[in-house]
Amino acid sequence: MLRYRTPTLAAAAAMKVQQMFTHSSSSSNKTPVWGYTQVNRLSFVDLVPRVPAREEDESSSERPHWNLPDIEKVAITHKPAEGIVDTLAYRLVRTCRWAFDTFSLYRFGSLTEQKVINRCLFLETVAGVPGMVGGMLRHLTSLRQMRRDKGWINTLLVEAENERMHLMTFIELRQARCRLPPVHQNHPSDHVQLPSYCLHYLAALRASFCGLP
Repeated sequence: MLRYRTPTLAAAAAMKVQQMFTHSSSSSNKTPVWGYTQVNRLSFVDLVPRVPAREEDESSSERPHWNLPDIEKVAITHKPAEGIVDTLAYRLVRTCRWAFDTFSLYRFGSLTEQKVINRCLFLETVAGVPGMVGGMLRHLTSLRQMRRDKGWINTLLVEAENERMHLMTFIELRQARCRLPPVHQNHPSDHVQLPSYCLHYLAALRASFCGLP
């Protein structure tokens, strides 16, 4: 349809341009002839000033791959809480973990494979939210301020995708053919975690553990 409408639009544009030039040059008998080729050549690209090209890396798609010896060399460290913000954030995370372990009955009884996988299924759906929220808000900030983000947007979105792939892995372990519990089908990450984390990110960026400038 667009293929057949294009000549019609070009012809209408040519007639409009011809009428304008005919009216403006009524004092002279010479009227410019405008055809399809001339109309198609009309462009504002030639009016844009040319500036020297500048190369600036927004982000790098190449990332180092970890092997098992490198992973085994990583030491588990903990940064002590400093100040009110760090203390409140640390206690909030500890409280959320205690509440989840208690209400999900993870802390009670013997530790089984099913309990571990169900716990990972729940946690990975929540863990995929911070990166998406941080990347989205920094994307909007870059649009609003009209400046580059220096690669943070892609880093946070990759982190969200990483957590999502963890979820896909645990789903395979849980056997996708089995029906998941209702708590996973109507997960609070869509209705509660996403809007609440957006507000938390906007109110306290440092305490969100995500997207530090």
